[in-house]
Amino acid sequence: MDGLHSDLEKANKGNGKLQKWAERLENEKLILRDDVERMNRDAEMRESNLKAEVDRCGRLREDLINSREELNKLYLAKDVLEQQKLDSDNDISLLEKTRSK
Repeated sequence: MDGLHSDLEKANKGNGKLQKWAERLENEKLILRDDVERMNRDAEMRESNLKAEVDRCGRLREDLINSREELNKLYLAKDVLEQQKLDSDNDISLLEKTRSK
């Protein structure tokens, strides 16, 4: 009978240890689950931020292209005006030469 009682005490101690291990593992599992959820939220936020930056870069690229086109138009207009000025100066010179004769 004493042997059975001793075996029961050993089994209860072993069971208690196993229960503590099970509780620790369960707590660790909950902590890990929380970490995974946090990492998933962080990843979603980074992905959202990345998409926003890609969109912003696209808009900036479009603005840059439009600005370059506008600048090229202005350069062309400047060249045309300079040519018109040269033509006008030549015409004035010719008029002055013909008047002075």
